[in-house]
Amino acid sequence: VPVVEENTVSLALADQELYNQIDCLEQVFAQIANQPTGAMDMDIYTAYVQGLSNAEISERTGRTPGATAKRLSGLRERVWQLKRELC
Repeated sequence: VPVVEENTVSLALADQELYNQIDCLEQVFAQIANQPTGAMDMDIYTAYVQGLSNAEISERTGRTPGATAKRLSGLRERVWQLKRELC
């Protein structure tokens, strides 16, 4: 029985960690979404994490591939910066 209890505790801790990560990411993305360019930034970042290429994101957003790449670079940095600050 102790093995079952140990596994249950481990799973509970893993679930808590996952919950904390989700809560953290919600805070990070809320900060980004509340910026003047937030809606477009969230569209770009969401497309990026879904695996779309810069060309596909550019087509979707009407931006040039270069502008998309530059914006994504800044967004990736901002996500990690906010994650360090908020979590």
